[in-house]
Amino acid sequence: MLTPVMIDKIKGFETVLNGYYPTVSDFKLTSFQRKAMKSLSSFRYKTNLFRYPYELKVLQKFWLRYRQPEIEGAYLE
Repeated sequence: MLTPVMIDKIKGFETVLNGYYPTVSDFKLTSFQRKAMKSLSSFRYKTNLFRYPYELKVLQKFWLRYRQPEIEGAYLE
């Protein structure tokens, strides 16, 4: 059974992973935005720091309007 701590770690890992490997299927993201997201998340990804990735969540929510195709479905232009 998953504990709340485990769930938080999984969600943090998912946020960092989505930042380190931003989706290529979102046509709204520019190459600059992808590079910025990857560079911000690279430290966390390489050092296994997945707790409280607030800076990535802010970028994903407000700056990039980040989509998750695995949840929202495919976006075709």
